[in-house]
Amino acid sequence: MFFYESPSILEEVSRLGKQNCINLLPVELKLEDHPNYETAQELARKSCEFRMDVFADAFPDLISSEKGFNQYFRFLNRGENLETYCKQLVCSLGKYRLVRMAMDNCDHAEFVWMDASASRFNGIREHSNFTTISPQRDAIYHYSSSQTIFGQQQRVQGSVQIGTRKAWEAHIELYEKTLNEYAESGCIYPTTDEPLLTLCHLKQPRLFERIDARKKTFLHKAAGRILSPFRKDLLIAMNHY
Repeated sequence: MFFYESPSILEEVSRLGKQNCINLLPVELKLEDHPNYETAQELARKSCEFRMDVFADAFPDLISSEKGFNQYFRFLNRGENLETYCKQLVCSLGKYRLVRMAMDNCDHAEFVWMDASASRFNGIREHSNFTTISPQRDAIYHYSSSQTIFGQQQRVQGSVQIGTRKAWEAHIELYEKTLNEYAESGCIYPTTDEPLLTLCHLKQPRLFERIDARKKTFLHKAAGRILSPFRKDLLIAMNHY
């Protein structure tokens, strides 16, 4: 199921679908009709109040792993890029309603959400070929993230999420509740769905399963300490950031 607004994009995706033997189900969806459109606008406006400009001025070459800083400086551009940021936020926050739409229209046992940004995996991530992943239990399978939220690791990377129908039903219910609570709280932290997924993870950790989890040996831990000062440059070079 491919959601689109531009006919030219649909034409290109349809061509690629035929080329790769994909049974494509196109659904036209204008941005203003997108689920959570008004909520995204509200949260985007609140994000303009984040007001971290004094640190951006003090450290003009600042590159941070903090999710909110990245959203505020890179995408919102200190409030100067509100319209575009709002569009991005609509697509980020609303994907779970789109999965719900797919579930209501398709009688399948498993569902996968995939952002276009998944193309950046490029075979580098552990178990990067997510088409081979089959859920072994009723949980949402996802990749890890290099970004942080107030210094704590962001628990879920939202570009690829895989789960059974039962897992998605629980996931969507929890996410919608968390999103509504966040919007009502008045929080000005520039968010996407991923900080909200971290809140969901903290509430129900058993609902999530990392695809790229692996046991760290002593050697891994030692190498991590040595490479820590260069971590940001390495992640950017590998397209993980």
